[in-house]
Amino acid sequence: MSDPIVVGIGREQVKIVPGSFRSSVVFKKDFSKTVVVDCSDGRFTPTNEEFVERMFGTCNPDGLETPGGSAALSMTSAASVAQYMSVKESLIFLVKGHNSGVVVLFAHEDCGHYKHKNPGRSPEEIRLIQLRDLRSCLKLVSDMLPSHVIVRAFFKRLEKDHVVFDEVLPT
Repeated sequence: MSDPIVVGIGREQVKIVPGSFRSSVVFKKDFSKTVVVDCSDGRFTPTNEEFVERMFGTCNPDGLETPGGSAALSMTSAASVAQYMSVKESLIFLVKGHNSGVVVLFAHEDCGHYKHKNPGRSPEEIRLIQLRDLRSCLKLVSDMLPSHVIVRAFFKRLEKDHVVFDEVLPT
């Protein structure tokens, strides 16, 4: 490991350690053209990447992750108006800035955000709330993005040790 160095301009300086870690993964310079709006629950990340690659033929989707995922785009399930506005603005930025053609909205079984927002509700009741949120987000996101962008929504559930993706239709 290298010795720390100071970088900065004038009085604005920061001490760093160059080369603290070097990834073995080759960096891909092109954007994937797919944005995933999902919960920040990392247990699902590997299955999301496999799903996007197989379903949409793209690798390394842009991830917009927040507790509850697409719940943030539902005024009934968002943590706050600030979260709703932040996720909405971020999604528009990613789609326009990376010229994305696909947006995938996810929710998943056993979500801590939905449990927190819905205390005392059964897993079945929470699942229905999530499905309704996904359906309303599907319309909201479709309406706020350019018409060429494909928007799809999926609910992730567990079957034994595997994740199954159920598509949520607009109506």
